[in-house]
Amino acid sequence: MNKKVTRQNKTNKTVAKKVLSLSLTVFFVFTLCLCLYIAIQSLTVGYVSLFKKSFFRVITGSMEPTISVGELIITDNVDISEVKVDDVISFKSRAAEMFGAIITHRVTEVKTNDAGKVMLVSKGDANLSVDSHYVLEENFIGKVVWNSGDSKISNVVGFLSSPSGFFICIVLPCVFIFLGVLHENTRSMKRDMDVLLKKIKEKEKEKEQDGLTETKSLINEEELNQMRERIRKELMEELINQDESEQS
Repeated sequence: MNKKVTRQNKTNKTVAKKVLSLSLTVFFVFTLCLCLYIAIQSLTVGYVSLFKKSFFRVITGSMEPTISVGELIITDNVDISEVKVDDVISFKSRAAEMFGAIITHRVTEVKTNDAGKVMLVSKGDANLSVDSHYVLEENFIGKVVWNSGDSKISNVVGFLSSPSGFFICIVLPCVFIFLGVLHENTRSMKRDMDVLLKKIKEKEKEKEQDGLTETKSLINEEELNQMRERIRKELMEELINQDESEQS
């Protein structure tokens, strides 16, 4: 009974280790894919977008006091036709001096050109004049649906956005998880190899024993044949002797 309990405990521990190793592997792969996705989006489009939501961190005070520098904002990637006056939107600037920069301003007017396309007039709450270019469908990103305000989230996001924060909170944990998974997988592979080698040795030993048994059986059969031959010769000699005695 104790041996069965011990064996069951070992099996449970092995299963738990494998489940933990698999969970860490899945988490590592997910984290790595997420980091790569964020990095690729940041390099290609200049911002991160997930599930029709875009994420930005405010770096200027053009929307103060409504949105302060350092705040995190989330925009909903709605159609430009759904935008109304007084909505706060994010878009890519068309102005020559800051072309392509991400801007978050308030809509002050919604217009439609002769072709029926929507044109938005935008302005920062802290600015004295409206922006010099319309926001069109091609440079519109989305409508702001949430901002962090004066919460600690802004500080956390600011720290994560910095090179040191990204390295400490993202890169280092990924490295440690990768090393842990690699170590556990290496140990698991070594255990599997040991078991495989043990089975191979047992098979080889069984073959050797089968070979010895076969050799022994062959020797016994050979001896039996020799005995038969010897008996046959003795019988033949005895018959010959009997014939000679009868003739004499």
